[in-house]
Amino acid sequence: CQFRTHALERIEGFSVDGVRNWQYIVIDTPIPNAFVSEMLPQRFFVTTGLFQEFVSNDDELAMILGHEISHLIKGHNSQRNIVEFMFRGLEITLLMLDPTEGMLSLMVA
Repeated sequence: CQFRTHALERIEGFSVDGVRNWQYIVIDTPIPNAFVSEMLPQRFFVTTGLFQEFVSNDDELAMILGHEISHLIKGHNSQRNIVEFMFRGLEITLLMLDPTEGMLSLMVA
């Protein structure tokens, strides 16, 4: 029970009825990726490349999103240092603005 409470505290937007107010942001890039970030809480980031390469039904998408949120619940993102968070922010920006369809983010990663 204590783990459950601790896990729910890591997920912003939780209530007695469950987690609410999450947004799904789709980034148009051929590079398959999905992630959550403590810098931008309550958001799942997924790329169009993920759908093209790995997701063919709702169950596969649910598995990937569950995997990503487990990183948040387990505190894996909290254990990273500030430099990694800055690089993730840069990657998000590049993926959203990248006219080379993902080539710039390959240089950052």
